[in-house]
Amino acid sequence: MKANILTHKPHAQPYWDARAAANFICGGTGTGLLLFAALDTARGGSFLVPGVVALAFIALGLSMVFLEIGRPERAPFVILRPGTSWMSREALTSMPLFGFGLLAILGSLPIGARFGIPVVPTAGVAALAGLVFLYCQSRMVSWGRGIPAWREPLSVPLMFTSGLSEGAGAMLIVTALVAEPALWVIAAAGVLVILRSLVWKRYLQRLHDGKVPEASIQALDKISVFVTLGGAALPIFLLVIAAVTIQSRAPAAALAGLCALGAGWLAKLVLITKAGVTQGFSLPVTPVRGGKFDAA
Repeated sequence: MKANILTHKPHAQPYWDARAAANFICGGTGTGLLLFAALDTARGGSFLVPGVVALAFIALGLSMVFLEIGRPERAPFVILRPGTSWMSREALTSMPLFGFGLLAILGSLPIGARFGIPVVPTAGVAALAGLVFLYCQSRMVSWGRGIPAWREPLSVPLMFTSGLSEGAGAMLIVTALVAEPALWVIAAAGVLVILRSLVWKRYLQRLHDGKVPEASIQALDKISVFVTLGGAALPIFLLVIAAVTIQSRAPAAALAGLCALGAGWLAKLVLITKAGVTQGFSLPVTPVRGGKFDAA
């Protein structure tokens, strides 16, 4: 018996849309900002404003996941599989993240100071939980085994460095609104956007060299110039201007932060919604129950 050849052409995955991308966008920006807020607090800065913004970003991202779930009433069950699911680990990590983050915010207020709530230690624990949260998010993408652009191992450092770069950009914007951005934040942002650009280039090279659907490569190639030039070269130029400016470095630093944010957000949006193309398959021989068949 001749068996029909079973084929399944590459197609865009229908499950993760812009709401899923928003989780990675907001989660990366929020956890990156949380890290910089904690470091700035350890150097004598205030945790209040950047801490509130960071937790708001993370909460917004998680709410997007809740809206995307087909049966929202089953959302609490996500925490039941920490041994096998990076999404479960992300959800579990969010508990100490928000717990210690809110404590640090409370400690930054007069009422918290009256009760002796320590800001630096609580902010530090929240930031460490944020790094774990960001790592879990990065691994979630890489476990999309049927999608070559996602399962590429370099997707993990790409998502991680992008989150840190976005957080540095957000820190530049937030501090520029209330004070002069610190030189160490400017320097850290410069290093991170360069690192993200290098990982991005290597990631695209690996996709071009591998068996990746053309639709995925085309979608990512279209935005590559924005990620490398708009997300690295332009921010570096602006950060140098900010660093050497004598009077006010806030405008250039804030604009550099916007560029760092925009490049990361664009890359994640396209990676999830446009480059999420399945591999496809072809079975020249299909089994037939109870019968014999020859190879087609």
